[in-house]
Amino acid sequence: MSHELTLLVVIELIFPLALGLLWVGIKRQFQIRDAKDDKIAELLDERERLKEGAIHEWRHKFDGTLCSVKNKVDEIAADMHKKVPFDLCEKKEAAVRRQTEDHDRRLRAGGL
Repeated sequence: MSHELTLLVVIELIFPLALGLLWVGIKRQFQIRDAKDDKIAELLDERERLKEGAIHEWRHKFDGTLCSVKNKVDEIAADMHKKVPFDLCEKKEAAVRRQTEDHDRRLRAGGL
């Protein structure tokens, strides 16, 4: 009878106690995992914010550089138009073309 009583005590007291401890342990593991998941989500959000900030800063810097380059090119073009008339380049090109045509014509004629 004492074995039956011991078995009954084990079944009635220790088994629910062990299940309770197991449940508490599992619940604690899930709470720890949830805390880690929250920390990971927070770090991912921070990384996204930093990445967007870096992209925005780069874009702003790029746009500023691009605008300054465009303004400088426009200034150079304006200065060129002030200093050198357009027809000067066309006249030089026409003179070179005439010299090349004259040279070709003399070569075809058989001599220089």
